[in-house]
Amino acid sequence: MFSKKTKWMPLGNYSFDGTDYIVFVRGNKKNGMMEFRTRVVQPWTMFKNRILPTALIDTQKQWDKILVQLT
Repeated sequence: MFSKKTKWMPLGNYSFDGTDYIVFVRGNKKNGMMEFRTRVVQPWTMFKNRILPTALIDTQKQWDKILVQLT
């Protein structure tokens, strides 16, 4: 009835139109499907115009961790 899912893990980050985003992913251990969600990074008011570097999260390492969790 209920599917076993892994925890949400950050996959990567990006900036668009002056707003920073982080992409999270989790997997369903039963059927192997993955769910993705995007969250906005809310900066402090004094750092409103600061944009995160795009290489903040190593995507390859995170992807390997996610695949290990699914197996």
